Order: sequence, then C-alpha cells, then structure tokens
Amino acid sequence: HYEGHSVLFDARHRRLYCGDALKFDFAAGHDGTDGRPPEAISCHKGFHYEIPLSPDELRHYIRVFEALPFTTALTPFEFARGVTREHAIALYRELLATSLHTKPIRLTDLEAGDARPATTAAEAATPQTLTAEPAAASLS
Repeated sequence: HYEGHSVLFDARHRRLYCGDALKFDFAAGHDGTDGRPPEAISCHKGFHYEIPLSPDELRHYIRVFEALPFTTALTPFEFARGVTREHAIALYRELLATSLHTKPIRLTDLEAGDARPATTAAEAATPQTLTAEPAAASLS
C-alpha cells in the first residue's frame, strides 16, 4: 500500500505472496502451518496503530488482485491456505461500501455476503476449506 510495493503470484500453486496487504486471524492454537484456513481476514496500513487503508488504496488492491486467481495467501508471518482472491476482494469492497476499519471479518460472512467485523478470533465461525508459473504484479 505504499508506492513501489509489489506482490508475487505463483500461478502454478495459485499462491499470493502479499506482504502486509492482508492480515489473517486463526483459531486459538493454530497458525496456518497445520493446513487449517484462517477464521477471519482484515487489512491495514498500520496494524498495531489500527490505521485502515484509504478508499484509493482499497480500489487499487481490487484492481491488482482481480488479475491473480489465488487460493492461498502468504504474508511474512502467516500461511493462509483457503484464502482466495474472492475473499480479499469481498473484504475490500465491504470496507468501501460500509466504513473503513481494521477489524477482522469472518471468511464465512464474506462468502455469504453478510460481512460484519469479528470482535475476537474466538467469535469467528470456522470457514469452509477451499481446495491449491510465477508472475509478479506491482502495486504502484
């Protein structure tokens, strides 16, 4: 979300290496390395300061992600199997349609079109597990 940032898309494995463009919340005791998908997803400009992305940044991510059919997303801290392009775009569109915030939204709510922030990871419903030639996309 800063000029010059980029994402890496591994088309063969349908994985998006997205830096901090997305943030994932897992069930207690899980971190994504066990193959379980996260329960909720969020985005931010400054996670610890709860700074939301701007409308222009959200629209920019939508344009970038529309071209990348990923089924797994990775950040420097998280391996989110089962998070798809559709989840990410639904998150960004929900924020544009309602209010800008950094609270996690349950994947199942995004899938159902009934997005509302999850106040804690424990409140997030267990999502359905979705089944996984390198290319890079610039965010600038």
